[in-house]
Amino acid sequence: MNKVKILKSKTFVKVFFEDNNIAFLDPLETEAFENFDFALMHCQNDCVCEDHIPTDFDFYFKLVGERNKSYTGKGNRLESQFFLNGDKTSKWDIFVDTFFTSTPPDGHYILASYCPSSLEDGELYGDNLIHTSDGVVEVKKDNFLLNKDGELSSVEPEDVLSIFSKRKVKVSPSFKELRISNSRTRPARAAVGTLIYNQTTGQLEFKGKNGWERIITENLK
Repeated sequence: MNKVKILKSKTFVKVFFEDNNIAFLDPLETEAFENFDFALMHCQNDCVCEDHIPTDFDFYFKLVGERNKSYTGKGNRLESQFFLNGDKTSKWDIFVDTFFTSTPPDGHYILASYCPSSLEDGELYGDNLIHTSDGVVEVKKDNFLLNKDGELSSVEPEDVLSIFSKRKVKVSPSFKELRISNSRTRPARAAVGTLIYNQTTGQLEFKGKNGWERIITENLK
């Protein structure tokens, strides 16, 4: 399933729209934006710039023009390279898939975030789907919804256990008692600190640095 992401709320990027494509402009460009809302002209207060616009997913966006005339749509960002006066310059292009209301006229705009009030049928169709700020996430059977690597994703229990194993806590948040599985043999490659109940000897045993040692329970009273 293809995700459709939602941009961070403070995303403002100066762009030029032409032939259903959006090209990024120099953030310092001011001449073409004289009649625009001043609040959209400056990247301040944790404003998000081009580097945070997704490249691998479709995403919702809003183009804001003069007098705050806006157009909402969905598109995908691709990177193109070109040479200018012998110097290599990067340019970002957004290829628009859909405008939801009407297509804007060619010209300069501020690209900003947009969160739709409802989704198209194809974007939220199926079982166990959750609409998040990181797109539509499919949570599979026995999986968890987790913020992994800065993005909400469906992860397997093994990933969750791996995260828990790296935490240092005074008291386990998950269990009220310690349970030890019965074992008729000592594990061949047990890590130091492994604790077992040996059914053959009827004793608690743990793996120390010098091998397996018996815990004398009488000494615990």
